[in-house]
Amino acid sequence: MVVAYGTVNVGGRRPGKGREEMHRNHVKLALVAFLFGTSLVAGVPGVLAQDTAPVSGHVAHPSHYADPLVQKVIDTAETQIGTPYKWGTNKLRGDSTFDCSNFTQYVYQTAVGYRFSSGSKNQGDLNQYRDWGVYYNIRDIKAGDLLFFSTSNSGGKVGHVGIALEDGTLKIIHTYSPKVPLGEYDYTNNKWWTSHFLYARRPLNHVRAASTPSTPVQSPPAAPVTDSPGSAVASAPSGATDRVTPVKGWVSVRSAPSTLAPRVAVLHLGESAERLATVNDWWYKVRLSDGTVGYLTSSPRYVQTQ
Repeated sequence: MVVAYGTVNVGGRRPGKGREEMHRNHVKLALVAFLFGTSLVAGVPGVLAQDTAPVSGHVAHPSHYADPLVQKVIDTAETQIGTPYKWGTNKLRGDSTFDCSNFTQYVYQTAVGYRFSSGSKNQGDLNQYRDWGVYYNIRDIKAGDLLFFSTSNSGGKVGHVGIALEDGTLKIIHTYSPKVPLGEYDYTNNKWWTSHFLYARRPLNHVRAASTPSTPVQSPPAAPVTDSPGSAVASAPSGATDRVTPVKGWVSVRSAPSTLAPRVAVLHLGESAERLATVNDWWYKVRLSDGTVGYLTSSPRYVQTQ
């Protein structure tokens, strides 16, 4: 066992008050390390010394998953290994760092087009996303699940989240702090992490339920799309702006208002499409110059109206 903190009273002199307090704190940390069978690295309890510098960032886990959705989630997560940690960051808005919950949010939106809120407490709130379910036993964990943990200062409540790599274990891909970079770790036999594990939740329950041939997963969930009277789709009012063009590069035109729907065309910079309707806050229904009707993003980061 490696204890990362300790003090030495040189020459038998009585340490000053400040040193006494520091000594007491170091003794407490060493005691925690002894009780939980783990070293304390940079003040982060439960972190094994080897966890701070994984050789490859990977641990042994299945390389192929029978469920293609799980495969997409894990493959996407692994592309981000090594990304620096910063609390409160948002890579979906262009940041180059992650915190724990923005990582899980990013992976699910990128992999399967399902966006949910950031914040480990929000993702772990059992009154939200009820179709995710809750699984309290480690043996019930499935690869792709979100794993929720309490931390030293979360008062026994959710304070951290990561993504399960394997069924029935605490093999996890996550980012925890600047000292624990985004990577894969095996906490199955780690007393600190197993004692702080709260439960798993399964966002793929929602994705599977929504992902049918006639109802693609909507990201974020969109209102029903129909041109009938009383539809949730708002047609462009008379005299309103009715052309859409890319801000730069190109944008995909899809068969339905979902990032998982098939791409039917591409709208390039300098081209424009007729805006037929505003489906919701995220999608326009458009008609291209060749008559193709489809859906493209309404985000001002990618398109503008004319």
